Amino acid sequence: MQLYHLLAGLMVVIRAQSRCLTDTPEVNPKRYFYSDGQMLDLRLEVSGRVTHRLATAVFKLFLQEVLGYSSVTIVEEDDHFNITHIVQRLSGPLTSLTVPSSMVNLEVWIAPDTNLIEFTNAYQVKDCGAVAPAGRFGWFVPLPLAYLVPGMDHWRIFADESTASLFSMSDRDFNYVQSFARLSATDKFYCEESFCTTGIFTPTHCNTSCAVLLAGHPGPACSDTVEPLAGVTKHFRTVVISYSAEGSTFSDRSKYPYFFRTIGENTQYKFVYLQLFQKLGWEQVAALTEDGHKYTEYISHTQDLLQANGITFVVNRKFPRDREKASMSKYLQELKNKKVHIIIGDMFDVAVRDVMCQAYNLKMTAQEGYVWFLPQWLAPNWYDTDYYNAHHLENVMCSTTQMIDVS
Repeated sequence: MQLYHLLAGLMVVIRAQSRCLTDTPEVNPKRYFYSDGQMLDLRLEVSGRVTHRLATAVFKLFLQEVLGYSSVTIVEEDDHFNITHIVQRLSGPLTSLTVPSSMVNLEVWIAPDTNLIEFTNAYQVKDCGAVAPAGRFGWFVPLPLAYLVPGMDHWRIFADESTASLFSMSDRDFNYVQSFARLSATDKFYCEESFCTTGIFTPTHCNTSCAVLLAGHPGPACSDTVEPLAGVTKHFRTVVISYSAEGSTFSDRSKYPYFFRTIGENTQYKFVYLQLFQKLGWEQVAALTEDGHKYTEYISHTQDLLQANGITFVVNRKFPRDREKASMSKYLQELKNKKVHIIIGDMFDVAVRDVMCQAYNLKMTAQEGYVWFLPQWLAPNWYDTDYYNAHHLENVMCSTTQMIDVS
């Protein structure tokens, strides 16, 4: 019997129990895995990575409680991101029909230049494709630093002692950094592993002047995707840095102590709006926002500040996300009837296309003296209705050319 084995990538979180899916009936009769008349365990290989262990625990639960396999075991392996060693373990000896030590691996890191066909043909291992976003190892170096010495933008800069020394610290600076290696609440080091000394990891081969690197994870761009990730960093004590998540919620240091960003929060917009409106002599404004959007609280802060400085905030009109297609015009008509020409819009791309198309039809564009403030995180081609109508089954009744006239 020819065995095929599975490689895939997955990230899920769950806690394994003796019987987890208690709201579903137990599967009977049980399933068993046989090879040459011998009943075998389904062997799931797992590394020390947290994501790998969680994904494997979920898959084991699925095999046992959903599919009904009675014998599923987890095999511990330290893979060192070595795909050759992984597929060799999954395949087993090529010269015999010996049962391999592991049969399934749910998190195999594969370099982009790896030819998987060679592995699947040579080792009789089946690649089931990626079921999670691709990860990446890389150095992110500021542009001024990249020109400090030739090759600064490549990882090898840290492998050469002469250039790695550029990132070394004086004893005074190192002692300062080390003072932050301990958690003040418990007086324990952030790294309590055996390979860390006083909370800091120093490679065994680093006997002289080595680079000192402060590690963190670059986070997602959107506030919606940042929220669950930033929430768990408190438990794993891992820094997450986002370059465009602007929700003011994340400024709560008690809830998100390890979250940082390279931009300001959206509540700071109110100061920009105030100075801009005063400079241009605008005396009234309105907002049009999508109901259910979690991070539009800055609109209320903006309203309070503007009104305190003599600028009328006519209305903050919300529209439902599951609205009727033809109903958007009534929200814009309401603003037009109130003679509002300055409008702050906060909504996702799909709604923006609908809104701006209706603005075109109702003659509420810049040509008629209207000013629209839209989110900076919209897709670069958000206005391309010809594309979205053709490829995303939208039905915006304006052409791309008309949308360009609006914007």
